[in-house]
Amino acid sequence: MKHFCAGPMEFGRLLLTGFMVLCVLGVGGKELQGSAPCVFPAIYNFGDSNSDTGGISAAFEPIPAPYGDAFFHKPAGRDSDGRVLIDFIAEHLKLPYLSAYLNSLGTSYQHGANFATGGSTIRRQNETIFEYGISPFSLDIQIVQFLQFKARTYALYNQAKTPSERSKLPRPQDFSKALYTFDIGQNDLSVGFRKMNFDQLRAAMPDIVDQLATAVQRIYQQGGRTFWIHNTGPIGCLPVNFFYNHNPAPGSLDQHGCLKGQNDMAVEFNKQLKDRVIKLRAELPEAAITYVDLYAAKYGLISNAKNEGFADPLKVCCGYHVNYDHVWCGTKALVNGSAVFGASCANPSQLGNGKNIKGPTFSLPHLPSGSSGQNATDFLVQEVYTPTISARQFGLTQATPTPPLMLLGTHEWHIKLRPRKCSTNSQCAYNEHDDDKSYTVGYFSKERLTITSDVVGNFIFGCGQTNEGLFGGIDGLLGLGRGQVSLVQQATQKYKKFFPYCLPSTISSTGYLTLGKSSELSSSLKFTPMVMLSLGQSFCGLWVL
Repeated sequence: MKHFCAGPMEFGRLLLTGFMVLCVLGVGGKELQGSAPCVFPAIYNFGDSNSDTGGISAAFEPIPAPYGDAFFHKPAGRDSDGRVLIDFIAEHLKLPYLSAYLNSLGTSYQHGANFATGGSTIRRQNETIFEYGISPFSLDIQIVQFLQFKARTYALYNQAKTPSERSKLPRPQDFSKALYTFDIGQNDLSVGFRKMNFDQLRAAMPDIVDQLATAVQRIYQQGGRTFWIHNTGPIGCLPVNFFYNHNPAPGSLDQHGCLKGQNDMAVEFNKQLKDRVIKLRAELPEAAITYVDLYAAKYGLISNAKNEGFADPLKVCCGYHVNYDHVWCGTKALVNGSAVFGASCANPSQLGNGKNIKGPTFSLPHLPSGSSGQNATDFLVQEVYTPTISARQFGLTQATPTPPLMLLGTHEWHIKLRPRKCSTNSQCAYNEHDDDKSYTVGYFSKERLTITSDVVGNFIFGCGQTNEGLFGGIDGLLGLGRGQVSLVQQATQKYKKFFPYCLPSTISSTGYLTLGKSSELSSSLKFTPMVMLSLGQSFCGLWVL
């Protein structure tokens, strides 16, 4: 995707529900035409079973078959029948799968290392793995392991006398260029559900989030500049919740069969995590920090399971779980005097849950390739950027079947955006803080805009990356003022400078924007001329008497 630098202009907020402007690369697919490639020499991952590639299996009992059957055709140290999300990220970056730091054989750390272990938490827990499956390798321990790994790498690399001796070590200069990924926090909530009530857990969340932020800060102090942070998923949808509770209390489940209370806690945790990420961006000015909304991606799959090809998204696919008898995946046990093996189901690709289910192929955004800190992104993983933008994607209503098109919008106001600076790779950022404490930070991008059969080529739009306040999470910004990159200005030739719109009388009422002249426009409409305001040439207003 090409980027465009422009002078001051105005943006109006148009209803863009369900539309997020993303610079996206598809995992396992091709990069979007015109987008810059993602180049990272290494990945260093910290997390739990969602991204563990062999750590807990090396430290304790090896993970048995049928784990790994679908892709590796043997156990591969993952709590999955195939790959986990970090594997897809490595594939897309054309890097080898990450070796677990705790694995001693068959490993290579030339392109990074994985410090994640199944059962890990952000905060240290006062219990053993043999009680509730909580790993002793909490996030702070994983960071200590990384620091030791980095120090040993420098020492061994400098001692090496031949290229072959260095072949399995990272290059020291790659630590500052690497991608640092974090996928952890789910088990902190699980522990909280066992030991606390919801109010107590909510009160503990700021400390949990701060400890994750401390881990990021420590990596930053070591030279790391590019961070990729996953939020936690809809933990209330995990099948294990119902293994010992076959009859949930009335009203405790949502429309998809998930525990509402637990999911509400996950949403609250994610909100606090996102707020802390925003603060980190200010505290670490040279960092590029990407916040990834996995909750929305996973819950979206569950809520749309049938259309995605999953027969039962809440059914576990491995093990024997009948009544209150449980034989865990890959293990054997006696049930009513008979030996039972916890085998995989016959059709794992049609079930959407369970530890041995293969992870879906998500789409990733355009990853930051520099260390300027100006390319951080908030996005929904399941939302895929489409080069040709349609009115349906805007969430707008088409009032006439043929152009000119009448668009329905919410109450609209103007905000003046000031481009902040353009980097050496022609990326142009803007930064606007409004008097009502709303703010938006993002980049300008260029693409083709298609509204029914009308096409505006090389359309410039705002790709909002951090939007808070009255924007309501909307990330696509279209200009409605007189500025050179506004929708009005860019589509002037197409619509012959005709852009009437009706201002709503209240915030809750609906206004109308019409593109081009049309016989549909009633002759009874009254037009009020707009005047230039002293605030700037890009502002328009009305004289109110």
